[in-house]
Amino acid sequence: MINNKVDSTKIIQERADLIKASTEEINKTKNLSEVYDLMDKLNESVKIFYSHIGCKDECFLCCQNSNIPTATSLEWSYLYEFILKSSDDFKKNIIETNQKLFSTHGSYLKRIHFSLNNDNEEFKLNELYDTLPKFKGKSCIFLKEGSCSVYDSRPGKCRTQGYSLMKFANNVQFQTCLPENIKMEDLLSKQGNRKVLMPLWNDYEKHIQDLSDSDKIIFSVLPVWLFSHTKDNMLIDQVNISPDFENILSEF
Repeated sequence: MINNKVDSTKIIQERADLIKASTEEINKTKNLSEVYDLMDKLNESVKIFYSHIGCKDECFLCCQNSNIPTATSLEWSYLYEFILKSSDDFKKNIIETNQKLFSTHGSYLKRIHFSLNNDNEEFKLNELYDTLPKFKGKSCIFLKEGSCSVYDSRPGKCRTQGYSLMKFANNVQFQTCLPENIKMEDLLSKQGNRKVLMPLWNDYEKHIQDLSDSDKIIFSVLPVWLFSHTKDNMLIDQVNISPDFENILSEF
């Protein structure tokens, strides 16, 4: 009995050490590609300890409804490079998909964009609570045939979905969908406490912001980023990390 307890304590400590070491390694990286690679490796490490996690490509629960992917200007630059190298048919398809979304939800996307970049947390929360439910039945513009069409270049928040915690105001919650959250709550109930060994998304987010060359970090949802890079039904040739969103979204 004592040996089992010692073994259990040792395993828990090894989990904690692994996550801490990986997080510290991420904080030493100098470019976004390295951050993403380490995120993916840490996801695999977390899954070893929480094998019930079902988050993977072709599971798209987090790509639907109010789960609209966000990205910093740095992450968008990384993703846009991938998009520009894609086929003409792919570009045409995502432009059409995005224009269709804006035709019905442009005003809500505009509100979401400006709320994300507002320093007033109360205003931000109220706006998001009011606008996000409007996207019930909608999907990410990059979700094609039940799979992410930009999977290798997807933003960090998509990448760590299901494998991290998120601190929001004074609350810490699982960054995952409802079915996965139920699984974790069941595990914690059987465990007898609420101790979880997962990295905080907030730590990832801070480092990604620190890597940015811009003085002001710009956040937006992917539909708005793509809309800001579309002109005359075509994509612009180079990424713009600081578009004039006031002007671009003025029609909505």
